[in-house]
Amino acid sequence: MPRGPYTSIILKPEDLDRLHQRGARPDRGRGPQGHSARLRRALSLFDAVLVESDPRLTQSFREEFFELVLRLLDDPWSLSAELIKLLPAYLENRPGFRMAAKEAKVDPKEFLAALRKLTFAELLFLVDQAELRHAPRSAKPRSRKP
Repeated sequence: MPRGPYTSIILKPEDLDRLHQRGARPDRGRGPQGHSARLRRALSLFDAVLVESDPRLTQSFREEFFELVLRLLDDPWSLSAELIKLLPAYLENRPGFRMAAKEAKVDPKEFLAALRKLTFAELLFLVDQAELRHAPRSAKPRSRKP
C-alpha cells in the first residue's frame, strides 16, 4: 500500500453494515477484508461504473446537451439518488432552464427526450461531472514529497 497522508472518515451505521455484508471487518493488520480495503474497493468499483457510463459514448448524447446539464447543475452535491432518477424533470424546472437552453442553441424538448433515455448510471455520470466542474478549488494543494 502506498505511503502518504491518510484520513479518517465517519460512517453511518447503515454504511458500515453495507461494508460488513461484503465481508469487511475491523483489521488493524491492514488485511484485504479490513474496513479501509473494502471501502477502497467500493470506491474503485464506483469510479469504474462512472467511467463506463459516459452517455456521450454510450448513448451518443450530444456535447451541447452535456454542457447544458453541467451549466444547469450548479449545486450537484445536493442531489439525492431519488432526485438523480428524476433529473430530466428536475432540470426542466430549474430557474433559467429555457433561457439557458436558448443560449446554448438547444431545443428543450429534444434535450429532455435525450435525458429521459439515459440509465441511472448515465445520469449519475452527469451529476458526477457537474460536481467536478463546480467543485470549490482547494485552498492549499497537498504537497508531494519526491
